[in-house]
Amino acid sequence: MLEGEGKEVRLILGTAWGERAPVQTFSEMFYADAILQPGAKLPLPDGHEDRGIYVMSGSVIIAGKPLKLAA
Repeated sequence: MLEGEGKEVRLILGTAWGERAPVQTFSEMFYADAILQPGAKLPLPDGHEDRGIYVMSGSVIIAGKPLKLAA
């Protein structure tokens, strides 16, 4: 669990943000559950070619542009 600066991040699989989850993987990946307070930032870690996010509620800004969510 990584906490601070308005965020709570549970690293479930892989390596990210200088930490390693206790679950063994056979390829480079990360999977995390993140809860962010309004205005909090969570840079995605380097070293992973493919990245994706699933937004449960709220809104997300990526590279200064709001992410449009499917209705």
